[in-house]
Amino acid sequence: MTDPQRRWSHVTYASFRNRAAGGGWHTGPSVAATPEDEQLVVQYAPTSVVPTSPVDDFISAKEIAELPRRFEYLPVQGQGLFMQSVPAGKDATGRPGNVFTHAFIDHDLSAPLAATYPINLYGSPDLQTPFRIASVDAVELVPDLQEPRPGPLTDLAVAWTMVTTMLGDRSGALFRLQDVLAEGSLTPILTVRNANEAVYWLQALSSTLSPEESRTLLHFSTFEHAQSLPACLPEQAPPVLVVPHADKEALRRREDVTVIDPTDL
Repeated sequence: MTDPQRRWSHVTYASFRNRAAGGGWHTGPSVAATPEDEQLVVQYAPTSVVPTSPVDDFISAKEIAELPRRFEYLPVQGQGLFMQSVPAGKDATGRPGNVFTHAFIDHDLSAPLAATYPINLYGSPDLQTPFRIASVDAVELVPDLQEPRPGPLTDLAVAWTMVTTMLGDRSGALFRLQDVLAEGSLTPILTVRNANEAVYWLQALSSTLSPEESRTLLHFSTFEHAQSLPACLPEQAPPVLVVPHADKEALRRREDVTVIDPTDL
């Protein structure tokens, strides 16, 4: 059972090797997690994260490090669910497309984050990112792991420089993003050219809210693909979704989204 004094619980989820030497989707190592925590992760964790370029199990360590990280934050059931999901190569049966998710749950949204905003935990060195089934099966979590350390992209000044200066003034895209969220009927989809842009745009957006509002109101995902989005997106409290710029045209015919391209003046 979860220690009532602990604020944080951690759960891993992937297609792990089972006792019959086959594979199957289920939770793996966890820290201070209840069965309810594990079920929450099973409900929301993705089983597909498709990189923009094809990969196989023979890619180099450098290429593995450059694989996309899908980082989602979802305020749900009075808690904060964080999920970092990465491509993990083939599963135990040899099927490609395994995904490893390191999820963690904040059980007290009334308390501040050491990282200030949820997006600042993207790329945390405390989050596991194994590739290949042997590494997935060998994952271990630190027993006393609580709030992960912030990731490497936490400089808010850099985020605002990107929005207002680096490519010219693109603050209009941020205002449009705020307007769509305030209207609440369509899902805003931001198109970016790389992962760093996704993080910095979400940092800038987060900083227009109070830290408490960002923890309790702002649902986002840093990496999606147009073809993998569900046919119907939520009408209430829509998430901010980020997709590669190349997916922009594929979203034009959808009536339930607003596509925001920061390079479009």
